[in-house]
Amino acid sequence: MQKVEDAKTELALRILLILSAFAGLLLVININPQAVLRINNSTYYLRISKSTKELTRGLSGVSSMPDNQGMLFVFPNPEKTCFWMKEMNFNLDIIWLNNLKKVDYFQKNLSPLTYPKLYCTPLNSRYVLEMNSGFVNKQHIHIGDKLNF
Repeated sequence: MQKVEDAKTELALRILLILSAFAGLLLVININPQAVLRINNSTYYLRISKSTKELTRGLSGVSSMPDNQGMLFVFPNPEKTCFWMKEMNFNLDIIWLNNLKKVDYFQKNLSPLTYPKLYCTPLNSRYVLEMNSGFVNKQHIHIGDKLNF
């Protein structure tokens, strides 16, 4: 009788493990949706970072990024955020946006060689965009511009 109970317990644990793994897979899929930014007749595909791990890691360790791509950081609430160029392999423009997706602040052409310097926004931001260096100039980004993604 004990062997039957042990087998049932083992089966229940295996099912629970499989369901947990599946739920984890769904969570990963929901954490990494893609967004599209359209600006001045150009289209950019954004990878979204929401989880603490993704927000911390960002583009660190990525060798390069296509010109039509970027990373969008979404914070649960507006806050003052800082970024650095730790383990970066290419220059970036970083753009901080408020709840209304309006540009509050940006830094251009940040080099990996500036690490460990921090780049912080003076205002609370809900969204931060990391784009290849030159994006701000190419798209004529100004403080107060609204970005649609």
